[in-house]
Amino acid sequence: MLLSVAVFGMCVLVGAGVIAVILPRLEAPAPLSDSLRLAAISGVLAIGAAALYVIRYNGGDVIALVGADVAMVLSPAVLAIAVTARPRRRLLTTAVVVLTVVVAVCSAILPAGVSMQIKVAAVALVCGAAGVGSLRAPALPRRTARVLSATMLSYAVYSALRLLAHLVSGPPSPLLSAAFGPTATATAGIVAVTLIVVGLALVRSPSAVSDSAGCVRNLVVICEWEEARKTYGVDQLSAIVAELRLAAREVDRSSVDAWHGVETDSSTSLSMIRRHLSQSYGWRGRDLHLLCDDPPRGLRRRPSADHRDRVHPRADPD
Repeated sequence: MLLSVAVFGMCVLVGAGVIAVILPRLEAPAPLSDSLRLAAISGVLAIGAAALYVIRYNGGDVIALVGADVAMVLSPAVLAIAVTARPRRRLLTTAVVVLTVVVAVCSAILPAGVSMQIKVAAVALVCGAAGVGSLRAPALPRRTARVLSATMLSYAVYSALRLLAHLVSGPPSPLLSAAFGPTATATAGIVAVTLIVVGLALVRSPSAVSDSAGCVRNLVVICEWEEARKTYGVDQLSAIVAELRLAAREVDRSSVDAWHGVETDSSTSLSMIRRHLSQSYGWRGRDLHLLCDDPPRGLRRRPSADHRDRVHPRADPD
C-alpha cells in the first residue's frame, strides 16, 4: 500500500515537473536543454523503480527485483550525468554502465540481504557524484545547483547511514525499521524528488526577465545565432556557449544562463569577458567577435539588428 502511494506521488511530481518545469525550458541553448532532458529521464526511472518494487513485493519474481534495483541506481546516475560537463560525460557514463551491470548481477544471484547492501552502496555513490557534480555544473544557475547538490548529498548520506546500520546491527530493531524501513525509504525518495523538481523550477525559461529587485543586468550573447550555427555547427557552438558561461561565472559569480549567452551584473562589461576568454580559454578574434552585449534587461525588449550594429559594433576586443 505504501509503495503504491509512493508511486502515485512520484508520478504526480515527475509529471508536474516535466510539464510545468522542463518542457517550457527545452528550447534553452545546450548544454542546459540536454541536462533538462536527462533530468526528465531520471524522474521516469525513479517512477519505474518504485513501480517495480510494488510488483516485487506483491509476488513478482527475481526479474522485477533486478529491474527495480537497476532503475533505482540509474535514476540518480542519470542525474549525475546530466549535471556533468560534456567532455567528462563519456567517462562517467562508462562507470555508470559498469556499476549497473554489477548491481544487476548481484541482485540476480546473491541473497536478498547482500544484494540490498550492494544496491544501497551504489545509490550512495551515484548520489554523491550527482551532488558534487551539481555544484560544478556550468549549465545550471547557482540556486538550482545548490538545491540539487544539497538534495543529492543528503540522500547519499542517508543511503550511507542505511548501509552502515544494516552492516553493524544485529536482529532488526524498531529503531532501525523506523529510520530505514520501507516507509522511511519511500518518504525520503518522495522528498528527494520534490526538492529536485523545486530546484529545476528555479531555472528560468529563456524568455524570463530577472529584474525583480530593480537591478540593471547585462547580457552577453552570441550576436547572430543562426549564422554562427551554420558556421560552427550545433556541437561546436554549444561548446562555445558553455565556455562563455563558465568564463562569465569566473569573472562574475552572480552571472546566470541566458538565451544564447549569459546574464551578468552591470559592472561586468563585454570587454572583461572577452579578455578573460582570450587569456584563459584561448579564444581569438573570430570567436571573440561572436559576442555582443544587448541592452540591459530593464528595457524589456530585444534589440534589433540595426540597433546592435549602431550601438554595439563588433570592435576589436581589448
